[in-house]
Amino acid sequence: MRSLVSPQASAALALLRFTGRAVPWTPLLGSAAALGVVGGAVAASGEHPSELYALAAATVAAGALAGLHDPAAALLAAVSTAPGRRRRQRVVLLAPATAVVWLLLLAAASGPSEAAASWPVAPVTALLLAGLAVATWVPHERAVPAAVGVPLVWFVLDRFVGQSDGVAGSAVSGWTLSAWTLPPWTVVAVAVGALLAGWRR
Repeated sequence: MRSLVSPQASAALALLRFTGRAVPWTPLLGSAAALGVVGGAVAASGEHPSELYALAAATVAAGALAGLHDPAAALLAAVSTAPGRRRRQRVVLLAPATAVVWLLLLAAASGPSEAAASWPVAPVTALLLAGLAVATWVPHERAVPAAVGVPLVWFVLDRFVGQSDGVAGSAVSGWTLSAWTLPPWTVVAVAVGALLAGWRR
């Protein structure tokens, strides 16, 4: 009987299975487990700080971006498959997994912040795309550390610089550093543009 799946589709599925086994899932799942414990303890206390929501978004995004690490990059450097293409294969698996993890964390939290209720996946999406954009343009050997650093550094700057008094905490710098926690369509648009521009890198 003739197979209903084309050879190209079968090859693509086999490649995704191989990539799925090679992706380091521990950072994403480990951060999700830790956040679940912390979030449960905070929820039990009856408090729902917005800082925890922002920290959770940055941590989940960083955990997902850590999954871009390719242990076989040095071995595969001589083959025709470009590093960017192998990274995109990982993104195909990591993006839906990150969405599921994030939505499960939101569902487990009681009394989420107003931002979470309005745009539940917006901050994680903005941070993921920003990290991917950085990884696209940074030299390949430093791409993953740079990408992982984007959500974590942005969170720290937003919390400790963007919301402070004085010149560093001015309206312009405050809005810029907080852009990923607002409806972050500017961040998403810039990141998507950078990704498209570097698509074949």
